[in-house]
Amino acid sequence: MPPLTAAAGRHDVLLRKAASQGAVISRDQARSFGVSDDEIAAHISADRWQAVHPGVYYLSNGSPRRETVVWAALLWAGDGSALGFESAGERVGLVDPQPVDSDVVVLVPWERQVKRRPGVVIRRRRGLIRQVHLGAPPSTRVEHTVLDLASEASTVRDAVGWVTRSYQRRLTTPDRLMRALEQRVRIRRRPLLKALAATVSPHADSALEAEYDRVASRHGLPNAVAQRRETLPAHRGSEGPGRRRLRRDRDYKEFNTVVELDGHLGHDDAWDVFRDMDRDNDTQEMGRATLRYGYADVFGRPCGVARQVAVVLQNNGWSGRLRPCGPSCTALG
Repeated sequence: MPPLTAAAGRHDVLLRKAASQGAVISRDQARSFGVSDDEIAAHISADRWQAVHPGVYYLSNGSPRRETVVWAALLWAGDGSALGFESAGERVGLVDPQPVDSDVVVLVPWERQVKRRPGVVIRRRRGLIRQVHLGAPPSTRVEHTVLDLASEASTVRDAVGWVTRSYQRRLTTPDRLMRALEQRVRIRRRPLLKALAATVSPHADSALEAEYDRVASRHGLPNAVAQRRETLPAHRGSEGPGRRRLRRDRDYKEFNTVVELDGHLGHDDAWDVFRDMDRDNDTQEMGRATLRYGYADVFGRPCGVARQVAVVLQNNGWSGRLRPCGPSCTALG
């Protein structure tokens, strides 16, 4: 086989480069391989290449794939850019695969300005390089992707959902998420995110319980006994002798009401579910009301939680009155 000419060799290298980035090439990259602007124009005129964005070309006359659209957006944004938010999540399996024509979210260093293009969402970020995994394509690291999506979710429930999914799909760990959070100077919902990052530790419930106590105090609810332990007889008909030990997260014993705070984002197996069911059923059997709340409730609708607890307590004999936690409090309706 005869050796390639210099021009053919450069073209072969260009094709391999494009193949590594969704069959897309930038004008600057093409020039670095010896392809002139006239040659680029000729390829486009002959319908061998397609201009996706100014100076960004798809080396095919077929329909672009999602990978093509993603790489084209990154090449348009230029040096130092990286996928962010849903687009970064899509690459690691945090976000389900998106349609080909979905917008691509690209982060660029704060000091750069990039013009808007249809289908490309440009966002500037301080300290971006420390948050990026320089893979192919470059994107924010899993932990920073989770933090971005959770901090800007439209509801607290959705924010909890992003962290839940990252744990359930084994994409990150609480320790790694906490380390990433400590690197972020400006971020919404820091108290919630810090609490969520503690969920699979020996102190999993502490952040949630502390927030519940703060909510209860600000709304004037009576004091509850924290982490009260009870020893009960074994279930009737159960195998073997023995007694059961239960822990009540917040026990308003005087008013026959228990508040359980679920500080874990998901049960590891069905045994955890059965244990919680037994605990709640035991409480009901003893004639006491049980209310159960998680992160999305205590952090997302604190006034609603306070109102619900107050109603149950009042129904069970509490003579106190709920008070607003501030000018925008919704606990009183």
